[in-house]
Amino acid sequence: MLEDTVATLSNGVITVSANNGVQLLDKWTGILNEGENTRDMGNLLGQLRQALNEPDAHSENIKHLLEQLAEQVSVFSADTGSEGEMPSQLESLATALRNTANQLSTAE
Repeated sequence: MLEDTVATLSNGVITVSANNGVQLLDKWTGILNEGENTRDMGNLLGQLRQALNEPDAHSENIKHLLEQLAEQVSVFSADTGSEGEMPSQLESLATALRNTANQLSTAE
């Protein structure tokens, strides 16, 4: 699911349907809320979902939430250690989140 999420974000926010985006957020929120050390990221995803569902969603707020999430993913990546492929996959996710946030800046 991590690789699919990175691929989805890398394709650009314009290519993600609202329904697919919400489903992806819901899946991740459920997974992240299960772990004590990932609950903050789950809460941020909940805030992001709420912001996206607002009729007058502000891209600046969404951008800020994506940047916060990217930072938390980077910290979590560092905490997982350097062995295996998980740290690099998490860093790829953090980069994809930052790039998505930047796309929102340039789309306005």
